[in-house]
Amino acid sequence: MGLDERGTVTSAKWHDRVLEFREIWDRLADLAGDSFQLESGDTFSYEFKRTFVVVRPGALSLPKTNFQKVFLSGAAAVQGRKHIRAILEDPRVAATARETEQ
Repeated sequence: MGLDERGTVTSAKWHDRVLEFREIWDRLADLAGDSFQLESGDTFSYEFKRTFVVVRPGALSLPKTNFQKVFLSGAAAVQGRKHIRAILEDPRVAATARETEQ
């Protein structure tokens, strides 16, 4: 990402990151039902809805906005952060982000 002299993300780069997130969100739709792994080693999957995902096992609902916050700013205080990070850092999803950087 491009940073200015104060370490702030430049608007053009911010726009690029937003577009990149849209591609990642689309990729999450394709990966619904696949297994993902938390740092603890526990596995989970999710159902994809248009504006949120539902973690299985269980019924934790994670809105798209939480994924955006973690992806765009690394936000730590969002519901489901450990599941969101596990999904975003998975090679199947992270590859999408790397492809858009090239």
